[in-house]
Parts: sequence; C-alpha cells; structure tokens
Amino acid sequence: MVSFVLSVLGLLLCIITLIMGIRLYTLNRRLSKDIQLMNHDWSEALRKQQGMTFKFAKQNGRFIHTLCEGKLVRKFGLMTNDIVGKTLADFLHDSEDVAGKESFYERAWQGEEVVYEGQLNGVWYIASLCPIFRHGRVCEVVASCVDITQQKLAEQDLRKSEQMYRLIAESSADLIRILAPDATIRYASPSHLEVLGYDPTELEGIPSSELVVPEERPRVIQSFFRMLNGKSHHYPLHFHVRHKDGSPIMVETHGSLVFDERGEVVAVVVVARDLTSRMKEEEENRRREKLTLAGQLAAGIAHEIRNPLAAIKGFTQLLRTPSDRQTSYTELVLSELARVEAIVNEFLLLANRRLSNTRDTTSSPY
Repeated sequence: MVSFVLSVLGLLLCIITLIMGIRLYTLNRRLSKDIQLMNHDWSEALRKQQGMTFKFAKQNGRFIHTLCEGKLVRKFGLMTNDIVGKTLADFLHDSEDVAGKESFYERAWQGEEVVYEGQLNGVWYIASLCPIFRHGRVCEVVASCVDITQQKLAEQDLRKSEQMYRLIAESSADLIRILAPDATIRYASPSHLEVLGYDPTELEGIPSSELVVPEERPRVIQSFFRMLNGKSHHYPLHFHVRHKDGSPIMVETHGSLVFDERGEVVAVVVVARDLTSRMKEEEENRRREKLTLAGQLAAGIAHEIRNPLAAIKGFTQLLRTPSDRQTSYTELVLSELARVEAIVNEFLLLANRRLSNTRDTTSSPY
C-alpha cells in the first residue's frame, strides 16, 4: 500500500514538474519574443532617429565600432556597414582628424564624459560620449550625435555680417556707438579718435551721457529713455558733445533699438554726425546770400540815386548862366535833393530793421 502511494506521489510530482517545465518554456519563448520585439523596436527607433547613435570598445589597443544607426549616418555619405566593426582610420581619410577623435575616444574610455564638435563631408555635428561601466571598469562607450550644420551656417553668416558691419563702422567718419539699455557704451567706432579726440577703448563702459555738455545732458537722457519706453526705432536729436580738449561740437544723432527673440531691448545703436563742417557751410552760404542781397540793394540804390543826381548836375550847370528861369531851376534841384534824401532815409530804415532781426536771431538758442 505504501509503495502504491509513493508511486502515485512520484507520478504527481513528475506531472507537476512537466507542467512547470511547459509553463517555463512557454514563458521563456514569450519573453524571448518580447525581447526580440523590443530589440527590433529599439533598432528601428535608432535607425529612424534624425541624429546618430554609435558604440565602440577597445579591442587589442584599437577602438572598434560595435553599433552605428541613425539618419545622420547617411547624411555623412556612409552606411552602417562602413562603420560597424571598423576603426576611425577605416572610414576617415584625414589622419589629423583621426588622431583628434581618438583622443576623445581615449578620454571616454578612461571614464570621462566627453562632448566635442566635428565635421564630416560638409556636415557639422556635436557628439556626446558616455562610458558604460561594468564591475567598476569601462566596458564600452555609447555616443549620440546631433546635426548642427544649420546652426554652424547661421553662425558663419552672423560672423560675416558682424565683420561687414564692423568694417563699415571702422571706415565711417560718423560716430557709431553700441549702447546697453542703461546707456553705457559697449562699442565705439575708431572715428571717435579723429572727431572727439577719444580712443574708443577709453569710452567703453562709461555712460554715453558723459560726452554731452552738462547744460544739455538732462534733455538728451530724457530723449534716450523716452525712446526705450516707447519702443521707437529712431530718434533724430541735435546737441553738443565735448571734445577731449573741452570744446563743444554740435552733432546730429539717430538711434535704433536692437531686440532679442522675446522682444526685449538688448542694445541701442547710435549714429552721430559732426555738424561743424555743415554749419560752417551753411554760415558761408548765408554770408554769400547777404553779400548777393547787399549787391542787389546797392545796385538798386545807385540806380535810384543816379537819376536825381543827373538832374541836379544838369540844372546846376544851367544856374551858371543868368536866366529868368533860375527860380524854377532851383526848385527842381531842391526837389531832386529831397528825393535823394528820401531814398537814403528808406535805405537807413531798412538797414535798421535788418540789424534788429539779426540781433533777435543770434540771441535765440539753436
């Protein structure tokens, strides 16, 4: 009886073991399929990513790539097979480039996280190397790359623009400044040395208002901050600035606001022009106009006076000869003299008016 029971228990144990084995086998197959599916999905995701992911390990003193996926690989003009199982020297033809990248690889293999920029076949990228540790030692390095070609091209365009504008600023006779929002000078063009006597480096970091003559400084400061608060791009303004020797110079300024991507003012570009030569030219033109008017007036006066003088001269000659008509001649002479006197009085009155207007003009501020 006991043997029968033991036989039954042994049979049940075999059946249970068989069932558990079947379940474990089924579970193992399911897990294997899930793992394969996950690996497929992961590989597909890596392959379809815009950047690039690769791995490498050091074998026999050489860095061998064990994985490489991503659309960036094809932008480089390469295929996965060109990289996997290969060293850098196998697909990079510039020995200096190979040596530079191997130095980054070595730093990562020593346990350091490394970020570097590179270029391959006209495509710029940034790579991040992350070492993977196992039992306290680096067993492989995983790297991810991102295409930064557009940013690099934008930076190159920006540098070209900056060089062009700096060349314009340094070649211009106008006073060009870049101000911070608090009106301190960040940049001053070389023309400041010729026009104001200041080396541009002397002006960097000081308030721009210090160059303005004290009596006009409040008006200029008020206009500057009104432009900032009103977000106006341009403001024409006339005022005097101090030369390094202390002499005032009249300038005409125009300002432009520089905004960031959030619409905040980050700088103000001010272009000032020395009006000294223009004012001298305008003064010379006014003097010429005055001389022209004076000449025209003198010609008119000479013409008006010439006629009565001719009459006076003629009748005076007739008075030398005795005649019954001397009285009428005398009256005519006195009449012409009165006419000359009236013309002279009108000329004096006109001259007094012009002198009064000139005094009023010179006493009023510019």
